[in-house]
Formats: sequence, C-alpha cells, structure tokens
Amino acid sequence: MIETAVRALLMADAVVAGLVAGRIYPLRLPQGPSQIMPAVVYQQVSATTEYGVAKVVGPNRVRLQVTAWARDVGTASGYDKAKAVALAVRQALEGRSAEVSGETVVGIFFRGGRDMPFEKDEPTVFGYSEDFEVVHKAALAA
Repeated sequence: MIETAVRALLMADAVVAGLVAGRIYPLRLPQGPSQIMPAVVYQQVSATTEYGVAKVVGPNRVRLQVTAWARDVGTASGYDKAKAVALAVRQALEGRSAEVSGETVVGIFFRGGRDMPFEKDEPTVFGYSEDFEVVHKAALAA
C-alpha cells in the first residue's frame, strides 16, 4: 500500500521523527492516555489509475491527506507546533521519489493546506492538514 510507503518516508525523516517520535497513525489519533501529541494522521482521499484499451497505461495517482495535531502545553502554542510539524512533513515529502516498502514512488506533490478543527470540543488542540498527490507504480505481487 502506498500509505505504508509514505509513512515509512515520514518515519525515516530525522526532523519529523524528532517532532513526533513515531506517532504517525492511519485515519485517526488513538484515544485515551495514548493520545500523546504532537502526532501525524494520514488517510487516502482518492485514487486513480490511467487505462488504455483493456490495460493500465500510466502510473497510479493517490491523493493523501496528512494532518499534524498538537496541543497547548504551558505557554507553548499548539497551533504553532502543529504548523511546525506540518512544515516538516511537507519538507520530508514534497518532490520525493523513492523505492520504499515495495512501492515505486515516482513523485510526491503538495496540493494545498488548511487549518483543521479538532474532532472534539478541546480548545487546546490544533491541527493543520496538507494534501499530497502521490504518483506511483503498482507494487508487484509477491
């Protein structure tokens, strides 16, 4: 899965790793005491494949949303921390190509970003979400 490859790229980036310490999750943050921030959540938004006559003729394109979450701690702003994590994510992914986790990533392209409200009524939690288009070749079956 291309999401696994993108997660591996984020985990391997020293700046992202230094900010979130491995807290990179699919779909949603863990609930309860394990909900430590800052953290990153990723999800696939859409996927397309180019077809010719009865066969694939182009690479796959996946739209991924990657959201950085952080909370206010003492005088440190959760909003500023979320934006810093989002910037690190963008710098780790934008323009990348790689062979990772059995996937051939042809290119990763930033498509936009926006502030995100937290799902719960927690005024000390802030998010910043970024959209990336990931162009890749389909993984070969084992």
